[in-house]
Amino acid sequence: MNKRKEEQLKRILQAIKSGEIVSGGKLPTERELEKHFGMSRLHIRECLNILEAYGVLEIRERQGIFVESHDVSGAFRSLDDFQSAWPVGLYDEISEVRSLVEVPAARFAAQRRNEQDLEHLHEALTMLRRVIALAPPDRGLQGAKWNSIFHNLIATAAHNMVLLRIYESVIALSQSTLNSLILGDIARRPQDIWPDQIIDEHEKLADAIFRQDAETAGKIMKLHLERTYTRYKLSYTVNLERKDNG
Repeated sequence: MNKRKEEQLKRILQAIKSGEIVSGGKLPTERELEKHFGMSRLHIRECLNILEAYGVLEIRERQGIFVESHDVSGAFRSLDDFQSAWPVGLYDEISEVRSLVEVPAARFAAQRRNEQDLEHLHEALTMLRRVIALAPPDRGLQGAKWNSIFHNLIATAAHNMVLLRIYESVIALSQSTLNSLILGDIARRPQDIWPDQIIDEHEKLADAIFRQDAETAGKIMKLHLERTYTRYKLSYTVNLERKDNG
């Protein structure tokens, strides 16, 4: 995290701690925060996502931004915490946890899937193939949606309720962080840049699950998540360059 972004996050944290921007347990809207701090909407949203991930805030759809804890010093013990909390650093940690959860989920899915699971996976793959024909940014937006559905179906096909709940918690944090990495809906997503590669990986993963080859399913999922990590980091760089040049 660069110095300017670090200072932006500190300013918002201090304003929450002092009560400067808190009224009735809530923060103002993103637009109002943008004006108050003189920061871009993008950076405001990034900061809010990080504070939500660390339990300082709760962002409720159509209700507002609520303060969960004023103990800012407890949420961030040092400058290192600030750095690891920024979306790129946080995504590194999320990727590690996703591998711990989704690789065994793929193995279980191959062993335990039923006909309904296979039907749903087939439908999701069909939609992913159709999405390739779309032009950016629709291809990226729709691709991300069906990619998420596909992975959720694999976790569901593992038929382990505890594992599914852990997956849902991890993926919720992952989506929030990825939204920050994408830098807005009009930016290029991995599905925009590498559609054929992503489809190929999903098809191979589904095939292993269909064949009940648990070992191969686990290996393909591990490789897929590693490549997903690389693609998102690369697309983040691409979007930063486009933003700077735009």
